[in-house]
Amino acid sequence: MLSGWTTRARAASQPAAPSQALLDALPQGLAVFDASQRLVSHNAAFARLLGAPAALLRPGTAFAALVQACRPAAAPGPDALPGLLMMDGEVPAQPRRVERALPGCPQAELLFTALPEGGFALSVTDLVPLRQAQAAARDARQLLDFVAETAGMQLAYWDRTHHCRFANAAYLQALGRPAGEVLDRHVADVLTPAQRQERQPRIAAALGGKAQVFDETHTDAEGRSRSLQVHLVPDGPAGAVQGVWLLACDTTELHNTRDAADHAIQARSHFLANMGHELRTPLNAVIGVLQLLQASGLSSRQAYYAAKAQRASRALLGVLGDLIDFSAAESGELKLAPRPFALEGLLRELAAVQAAQLGDKDLALRFDIDPAVPDTLVADDARLRQVLLHLGGNAIKFTSAGEVALRIALAGRKDGQVMLDVSVTDTGMGIEPDLLERLLADYGQAEASTTRRFGGAGLGQSVSRRLLALMGSQLHATSRPGQGSCFSFRLTLPEAPAQQVPVDDPSAHVGALRVLVAQEGDTARAALAGLARGRGWVVSEAADVQQAQDALLHGRHLQALLIDWRFGGEDFAFAS
Repeated sequence: MLSGWTTRARAASQPAAPSQALLDALPQGLAVFDASQRLVSHNAAFARLLGAPAALLRPGTAFAALVQACRPAAAPGPDALPGLLMMDGEVPAQPRRVERALPGCPQAELLFTALPEGGFALSVTDLVPLRQAQAAARDARQLLDFVAETAGMQLAYWDRTHHCRFANAAYLQALGRPAGEVLDRHVADVLTPAQRQERQPRIAAALGGKAQVFDETHTDAEGRSRSLQVHLVPDGPAGAVQGVWLLACDTTELHNTRDAADHAIQARSHFLANMGHELRTPLNAVIGVLQLLQASGLSSRQAYYAAKAQRASRALLGVLGDLIDFSAAESGELKLAPRPFALEGLLRELAAVQAAQLGDKDLALRFDIDPAVPDTLVADDARLRQVLLHLGGNAIKFTSAGEVALRIALAGRKDGQVMLDVSVTDTGMGIEPDLLERLLADYGQAEASTTRRFGGAGLGQSVSRRLLALMGSQLHATSRPGQGSCFSFRLTLPEAPAQQVPVDDPSAHVGALRVLVAQEGDTARAALAGLARGRGWVVSEAADVQQAQDALLHGRHLQALLIDWRFGGEDFAFAS
């Protein structure tokens, strides 16, 4: 190209060659001199980098004149520019490179190339950007070396051809090899067959653009077993990965510490469980004796004290039960025992216990069960009952008036399993939003004063969360201060054939009963009526005393009455 450019440049009468604009756009300076070492043509970068007066940068100017103009900036001595070109009056046959400082460039590389038709071409390259890039690369490499040697982890780089291009001292020490046996070697020459079998597929996946994280155990050069967490990080985006960074952290001490902590937790849990069992036996005896004492003809004051002692003993017994379950959960010994069960029976037991918990509170206990929910399911019904008792008991404890409602709705069916949305809602004191997270934590209670006012240690909440986790569910909570709270979870349970569940419900054999549901609250009445209709009963409803009396006096062959014990107040005389 330079030869053609020279020929065209000599034709002064012709317009500039079309390639001149392209050459002027190059950052590298280019010039052509004829056989008599006179300037024929040059591009714009040559003039800028050379820094010679514009009057000299014209065709016909002798190279010696250009050298003389640049001499104050050129290095003196036997390597002066004229000597390079005019030894014995000949241009060197082989290209020759020299570095010089020029007026227009403090660091320049000059390349002299002889042309076939005589003369020579001179290219000038600005070395300043290159030197800066090289310095930046050296600084970056020094930083990388510093980090690699002080980070306390193994670090290596494997390129796309599976050759190791970088390895820090920790990596070399783990391999038990010097750098000469690792750097620029193929993975087959560096890793053992077992290590290759473990890492090759992961390296291939990382070269495909997918980062890898995995744990492995290996024996180091000193014969010690070490645990590692290995990260393989792709160097570049998927489809253009140039290599893989390997970072391996020695987690042996961490694992040893964790194992020791696990053993300590298990020992503590066993101790708490054993102590709980030891305390529960005499406490049951205390509760039994107090019950006998209450039936022994005590005075009113003595009966009050005995009843109070019995309630405190039962509360302590509940805490011990939660403590035992929590210890079992913490040590991983809390297990589920699924079996077919009847949901109806579980709800009857739940209602009996929680009705007793109501005491003299002006509080309605309501069960709202979707009629589409199957009655025969497979689960650990004892543990499910424990969760519902805890949630319902808490709702009753923190609600002084209004209602506590248990809702079970069918969310879906798939492959012989049902999804149930279960919630316990109350109209109690509610919880501040920022305290909900603390409430759902281990030993969590919304406020420290809660223990003093209502009792409890917060263990039941933690046990319930862990039981639900074993069932594949999670406890959620929403609340508004002064308006109540709602605790909910979703369960996925298999359906059980009805013949697998023992029938202990006398109402299962009574057929299509004609029933009157008497309840003043619309929501509670609708829930009761829905339950009754779900059993195939014929249901009439009464919202007040007058409607109930009319239904009883004029209804056709009513066979059963479902009535709120407070329905109509003291004026509802026919209730007796």
